[in-house]
Amino acid sequence: MRDADRRFTVAESNRDNLLDADEVTDETSQDDAIMFSHNCKVSGAFAMCAVITMASAAETKSVWQGVYTKNQAARGKARYFNACAACHGGLLQGDSDSPELAGTSFMKRWRDQPIATLFALASTQMPVGRPGSLGEQGYADVIAYILETNGFPNGERELSADGDTLENIIIEKRR
Repeated sequence: MRDADRRFTVAESNRDNLLDADEVTDETSQDDAIMFSHNCKVSGAFAMCAVITMASAAETKSVWQGVYTKNQAARGKARYFNACAACHGGLLQGDSDSPELAGTSFMKRWRDQPIATLFALASTQMPVGRPGSLGEQGYADVIAYILETNGFPNGERELSADGDTLENIIIEKRR
């Protein structure tokens, strides 16, 4: 679930006075309210339920929000040319055996996908015969270079190699 942090507070609820649908705020969903109600339900007169936080790692972001730095993309370019260009080409154009990493084909393949999916594929299958050899930060750097080549803007913070963070960054077509 990629919603922002959701918080629920119920104080001294008895089992017949659970969180109702009209108490659901913009930050909650009806399913969350029902799940919360069941978790706080206790046989007996009263139950004291503290604040329960169901948190995702971060709010969902778009690649258009600058999710890598210019320096990171430069490191990624160097790594790309050392480990990836032999198969994917100097312009990230791919060939008959290797997919394009820039342009229309790239966007068709990765549009509306979290960067985590691209990261998982790259780090577990690339380079051919040496998967995982770039290290987590190395793969994040190469992905930053791929994002830069595809015209996505850079930002103030480096692209993390953290799976939860990457899961919340979506590759989107131009708005």
